[in-house]
Amino acid sequence: MRIELEELGNLSHLRTDDGEARRRYVEDEDLVISDHQPYRQDADTKIGPSKASRQLQFKTQVVSSPQNGLIRNRASHTMEVVSIATMIADILGLNVDLVRAMSMGHDGGHVPFGHVGEKFLSSCLGKEFRHEVFGVIRLQRIERLGKGVNATHQTLSGILYHSRGNGEMNSVRQMSAEASVTMIADKIGFITSDYNDLVKRRLLPEDETRNVTELINQLGRYQRERVNRLIMAICRESILAGRVCFENSPEARIFQQVKPEMYKLYERVNAEGAEGVMARVYEFVQKKISGVNPALLLALMNDEDILFLSGKTIFDRSDFNQTSVAEQLPFVRLLDPNLDLTDPDLNW
Repeated sequence: MRIELEELGNLSHLRTDDGEARRRYVEDEDLVISDHQPYRQDADTKIGPSKASRQLQFKTQVVSSPQNGLIRNRASHTMEVVSIATMIADILGLNVDLVRAMSMGHDGGHVPFGHVGEKFLSSCLGKEFRHEVFGVIRLQRIERLGKGVNATHQTLSGILYHSRGNGEMNSVRQMSAEASVTMIADKIGFITSDYNDLVKRRLLPEDETRNVTELINQLGRYQRERVNRLIMAICRESILAGRVCFENSPEARIFQQVKPEMYKLYERVNAEGAEGVMARVYEFVQKKISGVNPALLLALMNDEDILFLSGKTIFDRSDFNQTSVAEQLPFVRLLDPNLDLTDPDLNW
C-alpha cells in the first residue's frame, strides 16, 4: 500500500510555479529576498508572525476551554493540516511551499467559539459571516497595523476556498491543485483528530458515538494509521485520475460516511451558552468602545478574551485594555467604517 518511488511527482504538470506569484502591491519591505520563493516567504515572513496565527492557540477547535491540555485547539489543528497537506503535495509533485502557506493561514479567520461564533456574528451583520472570507480580509486589511501582509493572490485564494462545512469535498474552477490539497487535508486533519478528542477521551456517551467508531475503525486502529492510509489513498486516486481528488477510492467512500456522522457529534459538543456570552460582550463593546464596528472587534478576539470580559459583573474600559484586541484598536478605528466583513476583495 505504500507509495513507491516511481509514483512520486506524477502531478508535477499541475504544479503552481513560483513565477506565477503575484502580490497586490509590488513594493514590499517585508520580503527578505525579492522575487524568490514567494510562497515560502508568505508562510515564514507574513502568515507565521501574524497576530492571527498567534491567537490560534486560544481558539476553539471543537471543545471550548478544555481542561485536558492534549485536546486540540486551532493552532494544533493547523499544525496537523500543514503536515498532511505538505506530505501529499510532495508526493504528487506540487508546490509544497504554496501548500504550506495556505495551510498555515487557512483558519486565521476563525472567531471565538468556532462555528457558534460565526453564527452569532452572522446574526449581528444580517448576512453570512464565514471564517475563510474573514481570514483573507484579516491578512489583507487588518494585519500589520491595518496595512495587511501583502500575501500572494495564490495563497489568499487557497485560504478562501479551503472550507466546505458539511458539503462535498469538491474542487471549484478557481482552485489550484495546491488549494485542492489544502482543502482535503483540512478535512482529514479535523475529522481524524476530532474523533480522538470527542470519542477516545470519552467526552460523549458511547451509545452516541458507536456509528462513527465502527466506520472510522475501518480506516485503521489509531489516528496515525488512519491518517497515513488516507494520505496514500488520496495520492493513489489523484495519480490515477490525473487531478487532485478524493472521491472514488474505498477510503474516500468510508470517509464520506464518517464526515456527516462527525457533524452530528459536533452539534452535541458546541459550547452551551456561547451565543449569550458573546452577546453580552457585543453589547459592552457597542456601548463603550466608540468608532468601530463591534462585530469586527469580536471577530478579532479569542475565546479567552470573550470569557474574561463576560465574567465581569461590571464592565470597565480597563478590562477591555487587557484583551488581545486592545492594542489593535487604534488602527482598527482607522479602517473604513463600512468595511464589509463578508467580502474577501480578491478581484485584483
